[in-house]
Amino acid sequence: IFKIPLTNNAPDVQIEALIEYQNTIFVVTRKLFYRFDKKTKRLSNISIPKRYITEKGISHVTRNGDKIWFFSENFVAFNYQISTKQWKEYAVISDAKIETFVSCSAFDENNDLWITIHAKGLAKFSEQKQAFELIKTANEVDFSKIGYFAMQRDKEGSFWLGSYNLIKFNPNTKTFLSALEINHFTD
Repeated sequence: IFKIPLTNNAPDVQIEALIEYQNTIFVVTRKLFYRFDKKTKRLSNISIPKRYITEKGISHVTRNGDKIWFFSENFVAFNYQISTKQWKEYAVISDAKIETFVSCSAFDENNDLWITIHAKGLAKFSEQKQAFELIKTANEVDFSKIGYFAMQRDKEGSFWLGSYNLIKFNPNTKTFLSALEINHFTD
């Protein structure tokens, strides 16, 4: 058993995410980030820039290639590139001020990163703009009462979202459909 060291910043440690990459396990807590080398069995701290961490800490983490994406409660999106050991910050483009958090994410068939923003909707990362853009839906969904807890892409390219309901989202048509509205669902 390996114990995560306690600090003044994080007197109690709860592991939020484990991310495997080659011979390394990256360990993410609400405010701390570690690299565990599986061969040497050594745990080392990776400093997260202080401006990225709020009182509540990290809300969501995912990996794509050698980039580990982090989202904090103050809605900062940033990533750590494993090969260069560099951090980069990204904006979220939206009409409304974002005062919420990212709860989950998934990659589409083009390997584009999509995120769910609790009570605000979905956003897609734009390589061109180097920012996340909040999407407008075809059926004008009011997201203010929708919280997301899970997100999974199916083999047809749609995203299934776990909320207070099961929701199917088609990223090409930008339409949402409740599982209750899909005819082939049965008891």
